[in-house]
Amino acid sequence: MAALQVVQPVLPEDGRSRAGRRHSDRACMAGDAAAHEPDAIGDEMVAWGRAARIESRGWRSGLVRRAVVGFVASTDGSVLVAAGSASTAWALNLLADPSCVVTIGDRSFPAIAEPLDGAEHAAAVRDLVLRGGTPAEGLGHGPSFRLRPVGGAAGYGPVVSHPAEPE
Repeated sequence: MAALQVVQPVLPEDGRSRAGRRHSDRACMAGDAAAHEPDAIGDEMVAWGRAARIESRGWRSGLVRRAVVGFVASTDGSVLVAAGSASTAWALNLLADPSCVVTIGDRSFPAIAEPLDGAEHAAAVRDLVLRGGTPAEGLGHGPSFRLRPVGGAAGYGPVVSHPAEPE
């Protein structure tokens, strides 16, 4: 994967992109608009290891786009993620170009997004709901992916939330 270059858009006087203005009043699209703008809470969640930042190439613009999403770590070092709708921008980006960079905590790795279907999709959505208490009403109505590390990257190991008590 070629190195991703971050390009800062020139914004109008109000500081919001057209996408930000168009979606600002639509709560269901907040995740799409937020992918284009800094998000302090999302950055903290990524730093704490509670969320993953996905950097992908915009399917229309070709620019680097970032989204902060819930995830489930898999035992093989890959990360499972799911979109709330078929029109979620980060999911459309991964469908168009599966190359991405994943950041969780202080670790980043290049990955390839592999769409999940059937039982794998259902299991990923279930695990995301159980891990984060995510409301199930919308999650999984869009595509889900396995973000598999590439190029010898270590990926992200499984998270142990409650270590066993010493005997």
